[in-house]
Amino acid sequence: MAYADDGYVKAKLSVAPEVLSDVKHVLKEDAGLYFDKEKILVKGISAADAHTAAQLMLNADLSLAHLSPLLSPASFVVDGYIGLGVPIGLMLLSSTW
Repeated sequence: MAYADDGYVKAKLSVAPEVLSDVKHVLKEDAGLYFDKEKILVKGISAADAHTAAQLMLNADLSLAHLSPLLSPASFVVDGYIGLGVPIGLMLLSSTW
């Protein structure tokens, strides 16, 4: 799972959404930051199959229901960082030229 601006979580699908949810919460509470450009980068299976696996995971454990917004079909991609934007560091570098 990756989110734009230089961050990523490399973990199993059963772990990554919870970690991302926690990171989003902490950034919002501590710094007033909000982001919504995260994507789940899939390897070895299709994005549709990964989404199906995520839905099965959510349905099997009701305590994970708060992760549902992070696991929409559009969140799953196979081809890397498509649509994630420009990293913050690159924007800062280009503004000094």
